[in-house]
Amino acid sequence: MQHRLKRFGLAVHQDNERQAFFPAGSEPLPNANGTAWGSSTTADGTRVVMLPGPPRECMPMLQEILDRIAPASKPADHPHWRTLGLIEADVAALIDQAVQAEGLTLTPSYLWAYPYVDIALPVAVGEHPDLEALIDRILAGHVVSRRRLTAAEELRMHPGKPVISLDDRLTDGLAAERLASAADAGIAVRAWSDEPLTVTDGQVWDGTVTMHCEVRINDLTRTYALTAPKRGPEVVDMATDFVAWSVLRACAGEGDAHADR
Repeated sequence: MQHRLKRFGLAVHQDNERQAFFPAGSEPLPNANGTAWGSSTTADGTRVVMLPGPPRECMPMLQEILDRIAPASKPADHPHWRTLGLIEADVAALIDQAVQAEGLTLTPSYLWAYPYVDIALPVAVGEHPDLEALIDRILAGHVVSRRRLTAAEELRMHPGKPVISLDDRLTDGLAAERLASAADAGIAVRAWSDEPLTVTDGQVWDGTVTMHCEVRINDLTRTYALTAPKRGPEVVDMATDFVAWSVLRACAGEGDAHADR
């Protein structure tokens, strides 16, 4: 402490010297941001930690001692489903009924974060395997991720990182810009809709639109469709995620397939 003060050209006073006193048997705690160290000791079975007052000094010291003597436990991994193409109220009704049928009192949570509906259970993964399996069946054909990722994020993390070529008539090139990797890809994708996603002057956002995506891998082609409310310009973002999701399903072998001729 004296060395630090003298290095800055400051006088060492008696008050400063008291900063070097610690309870007998305590562990001094270094202060990287000041001269006053802290200390840690045990009294009558209670851990006592003494720290300097300035927040920029004491907070890093407190975090260090807490990480050492009482490390935070890892948050529980809760069952989670991210879905596409479902209505929150419809999903909630079915899953709440499933929970009741299992005789449980837990309350699932539902979050609509366009274009997804997220479902989570307030329990640890594997704690109620029968309920998880039942929810898997209820949501079959609509689950994009079990780890809170978007379809595009799941696609980027897919083993082998699928390289695709994309004929993107659905989003007028937006999906191709976000997802396509190369022109000489092994996965060929064609996306389109029955009518334009966007509206022109004088039109209103209304009704629904059906999106289609055809994915060819090797000699097999799978076709997927999704009908969604034409609620506003953000439907283009939903269409982009639909394309990524279609590729994921094709890579997983989901959906009816026909051999190319």
